[in-house]
Amino acid sequence: VAGPAGAATGGSLGRLTVSAERIGLGSVRTDGSQTYTGTTTLSGVYAISDTVGSPAFAVNGPSILAGDVVISNGALSGSSPGSSAATVHFGRTGMADTLEGSGRGLESLTIASTAAVAFHGAVGTSVALEAVSVMGSTIVLRDVSSIGEQIYTGSITVSSSYVTDGARVTFDGPLALASDLVVDTTGGGSVAAGADITFESAVSERSDQPLPLDITLTAGSGGTIDARSALSVDALTIHTARGVSMDDAGNRIASVTAGSVGVGGVVLRDSAGGITIRSAGVVSAGPVDVRTAAGDLVLDGSVTVTGANNDLTLATTGDFINNIGTSALGTGANGRWLVYSTDPASDVRGGLEGAGFVDFKQYDTAIGEALHGGVDEA
Repeated sequence: VAGPAGAATGGSLGRLTVSAERIGLGSVRTDGSQTYTGTTTLSGVYAISDTVGSPAFAVNGPSILAGDVVISNGALSGSSPGSSAATVHFGRTGMADTLEGSGRGLESLTIASTAAVAFHGAVGTSVALEAVSVMGSTIVLRDVSSIGEQIYTGSITVSSSYVTDGARVTFDGPLALASDLVVDTTGGGSVAAGADITFESAVSERSDQPLPLDITLTAGSGGTIDARSALSVDALTIHTARGVSMDDAGNRIASVTAGSVGVGGVVLRDSAGGITIRSAGVVSAGPVDVRTAAGDLVLDGSVTVTGANNDLTLATTGDFINNIGTSALGTGANGRWLVYSTDPASDVRGGLEGAGFVDFKQYDTAIGEALHGGVDEA
């Protein structure tokens, strides 16, 4: 199709179905469904005003963006949001049908749907898109790479990795993990500053996922990692970030490492099962505050605050278990570390009380209450 279809006079086609080895399109407007079967090159606007087919928009095969693409699935007459009659999908189920850019770095994808959106193959992993913005009642994704930002709005299911070159990634809706999740806003280290990674709603394993899953996040020296609702993860790994905030009381974080966090510091909360600092440890220029409301707090790696005048706070309603020894906790100039646990007799302090600190124990003291004595007491 050399020019727009169904839009020359402001009207639209009834529906459009094309099947060929290769299909090239540039803007299509229909009342009903659009279905393309074959390797499909897209550019322009694809508008479906009144879904009468199933699905509303489908590419059954690999896709290539030759320019910016906007897909709008609108009125949905006769179907409720989220019904199969209104879906937007790319690729065939069980096939490796990818969606790629054309190599010019100018191809962004915007999808605005009141129903389901699904990508059955990777997006931009061979030729990155410029940017990706998807809105739908439900969204299914796997492996997305872009130069610019990625924003997903809806009830989201994700697999594998989401990479940008110094632009933010935002998941704006409940997030279900179908596999381990990797989010990297540094382009694999090519843009050191990175950008923000934001989880606006709860994050958990998909209900049919039999194994606990891991999350690995890289936000660079300038990006903040912010989980604004409950997060459930087996192993949380943070490579770089300006700051980390995961302070929801409903979090379930079994273990964590944070290799290089900036002045924004680290705030983590865990609600059940305890939390373990894995062998790679936690290193932050800003303050560190890690608390678990049930279970033990275990150090298999050290926790270090490098910046001056910043506290390191660890708190558990169970036992404090230090498997590292006297090097387990470290602070910068004029900083202090504080450890709160339930029963000092059950703790494993690893020699901390003999490492030059004055009067290590203070009983019956809640977080925020006055400490009586040296700066490094707990």
